[in-house]
Amino acid sequence: MAAFMAVARELGSASSSSLSRRGGLHVRSSLRSVHKATPRKAAIGAASLDSFDVDLRSPLGFGAHGAVYWAQNRMTGEEVAMKVVSAYSPGEGTAAELSNSIDMETRAYEELLASGDTHKSIVDTIAQFSGTGSEAGDLGIDLPNEAYEQPVHFFVTEFLDGGSLHDEIDRRMKFKQLFTESEVMTAALSVSEGLLFLHHLGIVHRDVKPENLLWPNARSRRDCGQLKLIDFSVAGVAPKEEYFDLDAAFDERLGTRGFVAPEVLQQANEAVEDAAKYGTSVDVFSLGCTLHAMLTGQPPEVEISKSDGAASVTCSLPKHISATTRKLIESMLAVESLDRPSVSDILEELTE
Repeated sequence: MAAFMAVARELGSASSSSLSRRGGLHVRSSLRSVHKATPRKAAIGAASLDSFDVDLRSPLGFGAHGAVYWAQNRMTGEEVAMKVVSAYSPGEGTAAELSNSIDMETRAYEELLASGDTHKSIVDTIAQFSGTGSEAGDLGIDLPNEAYEQPVHFFVTEFLDGGSLHDEIDRRMKFKQLFTESEVMTAALSVSEGLLFLHHLGIVHRDVKPENLLWPNARSRRDCGQLKLIDFSVAGVAPKEEYFDLDAAFDERLGTRGFVAPEVLQQANEAVEDAAKYGTSVDVFSLGCTLHAMLTGQPPEVEISKSDGAASVTCSLPKHISATTRKLIESMLAVESLDRPSVSDILEELTE
């Protein structure tokens, strides 16, 4: 479900400013220099529920933050995925936690839509808007009673129906035929390009994992270079200051266990005094966990000591992979964030 949960979000105005590194700081620059960034299609205008026909009969999935439905743009006929979420939606988390997640997703959508660009490895966000609970209820969307007088948020993306990397890993595990080294490095290259695009916008995804990587359609499933990263419900958006350190911008403990960097797990840990803030390197770690799962069926083991908060990462990569691939993945899974390569470093390594 998490895979489809992210298949939904965005709308905004066109601008081509983004972020690039200068030492540890980030400054505004042209996004078009990012790998394979392309101009966004024209926005659909002030989107609302009236802009779409929504199929409520067969939800694409349910999750902690809402439900996702198939829908169709009434103007263009384009198939889309629409995520519907309320702070009072049934599921995991308190109303305050869900409200915080909605705020994070909204900010990420605003940045993506305002950039004026899209990327082949990032789900294409189409519209983001809000309405009333009663409006959603009139449409037939099931909401708890307390949600009817509260805002309901809608996130619309392109419709991806090729399945998730998570499901493909499970399928291959059953037949003992996991991904080849070539397929894994193709995925590493493609997802890294998408992450570079996000990081240049000041967005740290914070939940890179197989469930959040989808293929556009069934025909594309054989090509790991066509995977698209979805779900911005825990994404972090850096402050708007002209100069800031995107490598130390966040301190929330978020993400999915098994794919979360040690420095994220150390946040709010009583055994760790003054845990350092984190940034883009957590996405590198999570991608390393994903590549490890493609090769072994499981992410590496990440442990935080209860006594002193010290972190450890145990890899179980297969013996048959090349020394180069092993070195790259193990470096991405380094305990210390400063010991990991940047996304730019990974791209340089894979495109030499």
